[in-house]
Amino acid sequence: MDQGKIGARGGSLMGRVICAAVEEGLALGLHLAGVHDIFAMTSFTEKRELVEWYRKRTGRDDIGVMILSSETARMLSAELFQRRVSGELLPVTVVIPGEGEDARAMELIRRAVGMGMNMDDNEQKRRND
Repeated sequence: MDQGKIGARGGSLMGRVICAAVEEGLALGLHLAGVHDIFAMTSFTEKRELVEWYRKRTGRDDIGVMILSSETARMLSAELFQRRVSGELLPVTVVIPGEGEDARAMELIRRAVGMGMNMDDNEQKRRND
């Protein structure tokens, strides 16, 4: 495989666009950050609409990164699994964790490091002495 080539379709991430399927609150922030191909989820969004959007984007050669919220990733779990077993690498899928998942991730980091992340001043001073 040539250097810089990724997946069956080939090509690097250079020159490819970013798309996202997230809740409305995240959509605005991503738009301000320069992501313009955004599927903004509402409470009225049907799963079939999201699946259709996803399938169209995964079939395009110009999409390099797909950002999903944890909720949209849950709704697309069957499609994400199918894509994983197919071996397709592009677009790269990034899942933004939800609020509760942030706390769980922080707890896993704390356990892996072996200490609390939010030490008080006395604890920090004692560890530095």
